[in-house]
Order: sequence, then structure tokens, then C-alpha cells
Amino acid sequence: MSFGNHRGKTLGEILEKDRGYLEWVVDNIDDNSDLTDKCKSLLAMSPSEPDQEGVNDEISFRKI
Repeated sequence: MSFGNHRGKTLGEILEKDRGYLEWVVDNIDDNSDLTDKCKSLLAMSPSEPDQEGVNDEISFRKI
């Protein structure tokens, strides 16, 4: 992430710690469709409860 409270973190790190932030990005960021598309994909692939083991085992994350 290149801006905001989670600057320098990967989307995967943000998903694990603050899923609501990715939901906020999807709802509020209009000018960066690549970012919102990635956030939507991650949210769709991940259950709402971040406590489940193995949730992110098959998801590849990178800094954007």
C-alpha cells in the first residue's frame, strides 16, 4: 500500500490485520481501479473471520 495508515504493508498484511480497511478502499477509492480490483479479489477469496488457519495459504500477496 502506498498511502494511508497502512503505507508500506502488503494487501495480505492489511487483510489479516484490518479487513475493514480493504472494504473501505473498495467503497471509497475511485481513481485507482487496479487497487480496488485487487482488494475486491482478496476480499472475495477470504472469509470474513480472519482467525481461520490457512485462509491465506493459496493467495499470493505483493506490495503495490
